[in-house]
Amino acid sequence: MTSPAQIYDKILPERSAWRSVADGGDVDGKAGLTLHLTGAHLDALDQILARTRDRKIEEITRAEFSHPALDPFLADVAREIQTGKGVAIIEGCTPARHSDDDMARAFWGVGLHLGLALPQTAAGDRIDHIRDSGYNPTGRERPRTQYGNGELLLHTDNASGEILGLMTLQTAKSGGVSRVASSLAVHNEILSRRPDLMPALYKGYPYHRKGRQPLGEPDIAPFDTPVFCNIDGHVSCRYVRNFMMLTAKERGEPLPPALEEALDYFDAIKTRASFGVEFTLERGEMVFLSNLTCLHARTEFEDYPEAERRRHLLRLWLKALPQGRPFDPRMDMFYGSKIDHSAPALL
Repeated sequence: MTSPAQIYDKILPERSAWRSVADGGDVDGKAGLTLHLTGAHLDALDQILARTRDRKIEEITRAEFSHPALDPFLADVAREIQTGKGVAIIEGCTPARHSDDDMARAFWGVGLHLGLALPQTAAGDRIDHIRDSGYNPTGRERPRTQYGNGELLLHTDNASGEILGLMTLQTAKSGGVSRVASSLAVHNEILSRRPDLMPALYKGYPYHRKGRQPLGEPDIAPFDTPVFCNIDGHVSCRYVRNFMMLTAKERGEPLPPALEEALDYFDAIKTRASFGVEFTLERGEMVFLSNLTCLHARTEFEDYPEAERRRHLLRLWLKALPQGRPFDPRMDMFYGSKIDHSAPALL
């Protein structure tokens, strides 16, 4: 096995290192990332929903969410995420045909074909609700930005789940535009123009756990989390700059100069207007993406005053099955802790 810190020094040729048409690549907007449920797929989905409506959503198994007319499509989605562009927008569920409960069941069922759903909350919920809560859900934690209405810059989720899933139940009054980009395209760009920055990115820096660790464990992870790692030629990425900056602030020290320069260059690439694809995830649409090869973002949004019309997304974190992309376990800031998300007991 290649050491995670051994820099991959060639241009990544895989489809996951994609660029938008505006950035000189071949992905032409939202349509270039979208897979469509056909009438036959939707008929099969309706049959599955009809036979599982008496079950709690998180109790439904993959075997129950199976149909010969739908399974090949879901296998295509899995391949696109694992060996393709690393992102798939799925269009076809509509409020006219499906209730919110049915859409949530469909979202869960698609996820079952991609991997094993991991807990996301202290209560062990495997489907999380992303909306402007207006409060800190757990009290002890620092506020989690996904539960607000502010802008989220391109980042990866800090979770051991290799796949992130999102589905829209309600769109915002305005804003809340999604953006996705390839972190492997960033790797290619840095390698081409500033290879001297790679050592700092492969070394990384400890993440601040923001109070989400078990009581008695340190706020700062006792190891460096790399931005990039290389496992047998498979490059993966973990990028949440704010967690590194919180560690430096708490330690009363600046980020290492070489790392700060490398992160600034990383940010300059990912914030280019032409880099990545922007789109609105409409009601009933879902997106699944590799948390190891893709970055995602959201613009600031304004909600409707009525509670039932407020922006509402569902989220899944999935451990890819049967085996996902290899990555350095230190990319999970809870690695080795009592809530190690890779531990079989939590799966």
